[in-house]
Amino acid sequence: MLRVSFTLETLGIADDLAPLHKKATQTALKKTASYWQKEFLPLHFTPDAARRYNYKPRDAPYQRRKLRQKGHNRPLVWSGETERAAMRKGRRQKAGDKAVNLILRVPFYIANNFAVGNQLEFEMTKTTPAERVALSAFFAKAYDKERKKLAKKEKKTETSSPTYRDLVRFSPAKRSR
Repeated sequence: MLRVSFTLETLGIADDLAPLHKKATQTALKKTASYWQKEFLPLHFTPDAARRYNYKPRDAPYQRRKLRQKGHNRPLVWSGETERAAMRKGRRQKAGDKAVNLILRVPFYIANNFAVGNQLEFEMTKTTPAERVALSAFFAKAYDKERKKLAKKEKKTETSSPTYRDLVRFSPAKRSR
């Protein structure tokens, strides 16, 4: 199993907005985790991923053996089992008001590779600065949409309600075990 965490740093909320904020945050975090899995996780298995995410270089004998036996040198891919497993819908998502954990079923050796430690797990969950900006923007949109939806449901008019930018700072793909 591989756990990917997305966390928020709250900047403060008025007490009357807290329940609305919590529900909107949880939903937006879950959607953001799914968005990361759909849009950015596949990039970790492309030929240029080692350069993009600054992976630790593999030794030459390994690269030659992989090319000879498997016909490719794509990072994080030997047989394709890890890629297929990681791309399946997340096993579960558990969101609080500050973080969400996306649990992916991956082969045992990804999280427990004694030869390289947790290097594979770390490399699979890395994000670039551009991806963090995109994830933050996605979260902002999902949060604002959910806040409006919840406000309508509760028949409250929020004429001067703060947007997510006033309430939270988003920090995607902080790994935790």
